[in-house]
Amino acid sequence: MRQDAKNGWIQRLTYVIEIDDIKVLHPNNGVFAFYRNNRLVRGFEPFDIKAPNELSKRPYHFDHHNLAHLQERFPESIPTFDASLQTRRAWSEDVRVGLCEIIVDGKLSFEHIDDNGNVLEANIRWSGEAITKA
Repeated sequence: MRQDAKNGWIQRLTYVIEIDDIKVLHPNNGVFAFYRNNRLVRGFEPFDIKAPNELSKRPYHFDHHNLAHLQERFPESIPTFDASLQTRRAWSEDVRVGLCEIIVDGKLSFEHIDDNGNVLEANIRWSGEAITKA
């Protein structure tokens, strides 16, 4: 907590989210999952809780909607699929490498201040061996 002269006390809540693996759940549809110690990271932005659907039978996943958003923000790291250049499986591996890079670089970490001045910070860290191109 810190004091702000204008508003009084502001609460700061910091989450540390560690990731050590990214798995491709469905390469044809751009569905990925993030893991720490072989356990799924779930329930926190940008790792949304999603109901199982036709693309992924698993309840927690990072899908093509999340990926499209990251492709807009980080086009140098997250490639779009081009069937004339590579297979879906090869593209999925390139996406895994890119996702790892943006986590290592701290680009997924964020801070949010709500209407009451409370601060929520998410420190998303890579804690495993970096995923690299084979």
